[in-house]
Amino acid sequence: MDNQQDTSENTQSTLGEDVSQTPARDEAVNYYDQYIRMAADFENFRKRYAQEREALLKYGSEHAMHELIPVLDNLERAMGSLSETSDAKILFQSLRLMSSQLQDCLSNIGLKKLNAVGEAFDVSLHEAVSQQETSEHPEGTIITEVQSGYLLKDRLIRPSRVIVAATPSKPDKTNPFMPDVTATS
Repeated sequence: MDNQQDTSENTQSTLGEDVSQTPARDEAVNYYDQYIRMAADFENFRKRYAQEREALLKYGSEHAMHELIPVLDNLERAMGSLSETSDAKILFQSLRLMSSQLQDCLSNIGLKKLNAVGEAFDVSLHEAVSQQETSEHPEGTIITEVQSGYLLKDRLIRPSRVIVAATPSKPDKTNPFMPDVTATS
């Protein structure tokens, strides 16, 4: 009988205990609070990241504009000081100076002009607009640049449009309709 009484007392004490005071309950509440804080921190991070990304997209070119404004100022000054009767030599010197200033400005921003002539054709940097048969240059060498190409830092902004050397074709001796350019008359 004592055994039954001990069991009933154990059951009563287990059932009668305040569940909020157990170590497992305290640990669960602690984990839940940490989860809520982390979720709030992540939501704040996500909002802050979206705002920073939007600001970068909106004002990302601000540095470039600070570099370009002096070039624009000089262009406006030149336009104001030159007239239709201005000497062509002065006009040419003004344009050369502004071109140099603009190139320096773009270089400071990170723009680099590709030098293509004399280089081997590279499909990742060049766009071939045509081929020209020549024996003066090895096949695949760029002989003319039609339009300059540019890199911004290490990213290609625009490929160079080029004419590439091709080996001269030999006349077809078996084709009677193909003239033999090597024969002398």
